Parts: sequence; C-alpha cells; structure tokens
Amino acid sequence: MIRQLIDTPLLLWWTAAAVLGQGLAILAAFLIARRYLASAAADVRYRLTLGTLLLVALSLPVTLFIADQALGVRLAGLAAAAAPSWPVSALTDRLRPPLPWLVIIWSAGALAILVHLAAGAWRLHRLIRAARPAPPHLCPSAEALAAAGLRVAPAVRESAIIPGPFVAGWGRGVLMIPAGLAARLTPREREAVLLHELVHLRRRDFAVNLLQRVVQAAYWFHPAAWLLGAELDRMREECCDEAVVRAVGRASDLARALVHLEELRSGSGVLAMAGSGGHLSNRIQRLLAGVAPRHSRSAPAWCAMSLIALVGVRGADAGGGWAAAITSRSVPVVTIAAEDPAGHFTLEMAGGVVRGLRLEGVAVPRRRLLQSGRTVRLLDERGATALDIEIQSPGTIRWSPRAPPSP
Repeated sequence: MIRQLIDTPLLLWWTAAAVLGQGLAILAAFLIARRYLASAAADVRYRLTLGTLLLVALSLPVTLFIADQALGVRLAGLAAAAAPSWPVSALTDRLRPPLPWLVIIWSAGALAILVHLAAGAWRLHRLIRAARPAPPHLCPSAEALAAAGLRVAPAVRESAIIPGPFVAGWGRGVLMIPAGLAARLTPREREAVLLHELVHLRRRDFAVNLLQRVVQAAYWFHPAAWLLGAELDRMREECCDEAVVRAVGRASDLARALVHLEELRSGSGVLAMAGSGGHLSNRIQRLLAGVAPRHSRSAPAWCAMSLIALVGVRGADAGGGWAAAITSRSVPVVTIAAEDPAGHFTLEMAGGVVRGLRLEGVAVPRRRLLQSGRTVRLLDERGATALDIEIQSPGTIRWSPRAPPSP
C-alpha cells in the first residue's frame, strides 16, 4: 500500500475525498437517528454518538484496506499490454505536484491541535500540583461514593483560581474544587455538584475525552469529527446530570448549583446564554423538565447504530473500490527480464504489486505467486518454494538463482 501511495497520488486524493464523503453520510444517518431517539436516556444517546465518532475514525484505515485488497485484484487482472489512458495519466501528472502540500497542511493542522492539547495537559498538571488538599468537610462522603459507584475515593484538592469543580485523571483520579465552595453553595447543592463530578470519574470520561481530542486532531479537516465531538461534550454532562437525579431524587438542587456556579464563572449575577451558557441552559431545562428516565430500552439505539455502521461500511467499500479502480489505471506497468541458470523469466509489476510471472515465456498461474511486502515467492506444483525474489526498487530485483535443469 505504501508503494501505491507514493507512486499514485490519485489513490491518496480519492481516499481523502472518499473518507470525507463517508463521514458526511455517517453524520447524516446519525442526525436522523438522534432525532428518532430524542426522548431516550442520555447514556443511550451518548453511546450512539461515541460509536458514530469511532466509525468516522475507522473510515480511513478501512477504506485504505479495501482499496489495497481491490487494487491487488485489479492489477492482477489487467492485460499485459494495458496502459493508462491519457486522461487518467494527465490527471495523475496534475495531482502529483500539490500532493506534498496536502500532506504538509494535514500534518501541520494535526500537530497544532496536538501541541495545544499537550499544553493544556501541562497546565492542568501544574494546576493540580499547586493546589492544596481540601478540608475534610469538603471531601465526598461514603454515601456519595457509593451513589456514584466508586470504591476508592479520589484525591481532593482545593484551588483559588478555578471557577468550578472538575475531575482529572483515571483510576483513582483527582477531584478539584474551588476555594470557598462551602460558602457559595448550600450543603444539598454542594452534594449534587460533587456527585456529578464523581460520576464523571466513574464513567472514565477524562480518558474518553482525551481519545476524542486525538481523533479530532487526526480528522481536523472533517466537520463530522467536530460536530460529533461537540455532541459528546454535551452528552457527557447530561449523562452525569441524570445519574445525579436518579441518585438523590432532586433535580432542583443540581439546577440551582449549576446556576450559581455559572454566575460566579461569568463574574455577574446574570446567567450567560452564549457559549457554554447556552449549553448550560439546555441542561437546566432538561433537569427541570424531569428528563431522567430510570430505564431505557436500548434496542432502538442498537438498530440505529447498526444502520449507521452499514452506511459507513458500504461507503468504505464503495470508496475503496473506486480508489482501486482509478489507481489501477494510473499505475505504470514495469516489465523486468532476468537470466537465471535454470532459464530466463519475466516479472511484471505495477506500483510495487506483482501482476504476473513468466518462465521461458509461459505464464505462471496466479495461485502459485505469493507476495508479502517486497518479497515474491514462486511455488511449484507441490507447494514448495521454487524461486525467491526481492523487489529492491520499481525496476530492480534480486533473487536466489535456481539450479540449472539436469541434462
């Protein structure tokens, strides 16, 4: 596959276009499923969103795999005299010069996002180290840990420069709380907020969020990755909100606590409606509307996920097939003639893939040729190795000489 990517820019261009189209088709199917499951539990919708993002992430390797498999079959089936048609050759010549820029732009975008992510992780590390241990009365109680489903209490640290509580890390994790939280919230509101953060820790949202950011860095050019990522951020909070309501049975405490924390975060007594404020208003509306079902049927979500996966697989199959079809017509055929003590043979290759082998002018059946990377092996009728060939370059080979035939 690497050989085809180097020799045929059409494969890379078409694969990029196919991945973009597949992601948009998957996103369209997801939006339809989300509308159908609007009244389902947040956890069901969260799993659907996460599975859809993973499908988008897998679209590139799956498309390349399908293209690689289909390309080998197409190259093997081409006639020996076949040559690329002029339009395809001309298109290949035009696409080759800007190909390095495509790779450079993608690499620069991914690297910039990863550097930003690493800088954020470093700032978080420094913030945690600078924080002091929280007083005992602010630490979660055993009842709160049990309600969140945690067996081990996280490390609790207090900081004067954070606007609200949050958790970080995996395993035991760290619970960060702002200084003076006890004076800002009532005990019941504080209990609801801390339980919300403990549920984040039990769900391992920090690790999943990190994986999500890496996928978004790799697919920074894809709108589906960002739209699904924003949906995941929203679903995480709603999942924890519903878990808190199920545990304490009171949505009003959490809603009031969220409003107070947002007022402190914005620096005024007015609830901000832009940015995260708009997202917060939706959470409060859902809490006060009592959208926290105790049981949710997962069958519709599995049906929706199956349909979305079917769209992705069919899209990858179509994209890989088209990429192989176009590439197979743009790969030049290289014929190498070699002399051997046992007689001369001719090897035909296209883009690093062996298309055929002739011994003394007689074509060898395809089933007797095995290729693994740069190594080509010819099997005799009994399945033993008759000839080992190493491809050193598109026009150079090295092989182990065969013994001359007995007189």
